[in-house]
Amino acid sequence: MPSDLESNKKNVAEFYDLIINKKDFKSARRFMGDRYKQHKTPKVQRTIIEIFRLENGKISKHWDVIQEIPETSANPKGMF
Repeated sequence: MPSDLESNKKNVAEFYDLIINKKDFKSARRFMGDRYKQHKTPKVQRTIIEIFRLENGKISKHWDVIQEIPETSANPKGMF
């Protein structure tokens, strides 16, 4: 039997593929809890980090953090 963490990772990956890559909201809906809420940030064209919260194996909250990567940086290693 998979752990909650393994199961949650699988659910988020399947949800993300359906909703973002395949644009299939109807199929993705099965992964969303009754209290699902997406916390949206302003649209910026660069890098995105997706954060999910699950309750009882269903996605209840979704944040996307978007940040521009500057052309120059004080840190020579960059953001990633």
